[in-house]
Amino acid sequence: MPAQQRPDRTRRFTRRVLVAATTTGAAALLSSCVPLGGSEDDAAGPLLPWLTVVATTPILGDVVRAVGGSRVEVRPMMPPSADPHRFIPDPSTGDVFVDADLIVRHGMGLESGLEGLLAAAGDIPVVTATETIPAESIITTAGGPPDPYVWHDPTLMPWLVSRVLQALLDRDDNEVHRAAWDTNSVTYLNQIALADAYLERRLGRVPNERRILATADATFTYFGRRYGFGTLSLMDGTIPFATEPDIERFAGELLASQPPVVFPDACVSPTPVQAAILRAGGSAPIIPLAGLLYGSGLGLNNTYAGRYLGMIRQNADRIVVALG
Repeated sequence: MPAQQRPDRTRRFTRRVLVAATTTGAAALLSSCVPLGGSEDDAAGPLLPWLTVVATTPILGDVVRAVGGSRVEVRPMMPPSADPHRFIPDPSTGDVFVDADLIVRHGMGLESGLEGLLAAAGDIPVVTATETIPAESIITTAGGPPDPYVWHDPTLMPWLVSRVLQALLDRDDNEVHRAAWDTNSVTYLNQIALADAYLERRLGRVPNERRILATADATFTYFGRRYGFGTLSLMDGTIPFATEPDIERFAGELLASQPPVVFPDACVSPTPVQAAILRAGGSAPIIPLAGLLYGSGLGLNNTYAGRYLGMIRQNADRIVVALG
């Protein structure tokens, strides 16, 4: 398809996204026919991959799989449970670039440890999945970098999905593939909209006085804004491990706010969290630890939390059990 026709196609897709996000009946119909986070061509049967796409983070890999279906081979640069901010590549990490057609990165400073590898990837096209998110939707600290953990607000995910879709369309003129990717994207957006509705409904059960999300890492700020929770954390989401000043500060915040529980993170050692809890206790009751949350990555492959949609639902369920 000529390049000048692609903006029209993108506008048609944007209109379909809006319908997908607001038409509950259509969303229910599509989600009942397709596996969680899957695609229609997956449901119909596997096909030979047409493009090879490298995804820098586990969550991006899941998005590319959902959009590309069986027509795309996805090569993740890190394991599912890896924390992108703290991931250290080894000499074999760069092997994923061999014969790759496309690299999809998250951006917003999330994969700082991979910048050298990405720069050395040669002439493989690189797209940034978050680059079209409106500036007013991005959370930043005063004078600091943007908060990259946008996936904890599902209403921002359509920007990533549409960017991945456009990147695939730009690499392939086969109309059958393009139509499948377009359909997969709308299906996936319906599933994301349903997941967001599920989170709103479930999290609505948490009383206002208990809506404090105390976590090991500062990865739930978008979540807090979307669903009405205050947040506090031991680490800021970028440092490799908690320092003594971090533990002291977090202990003071726990003592002042007295959250019902503290949530450890699947990607972060619980030891400094436990140290802060004990330090905050003193003569007061010890704040209990709740179930693990997935702040930076996914669960293991072939588990419910191993896909983006399952992960955000499981997080919400554990929050409701602990705070509801």
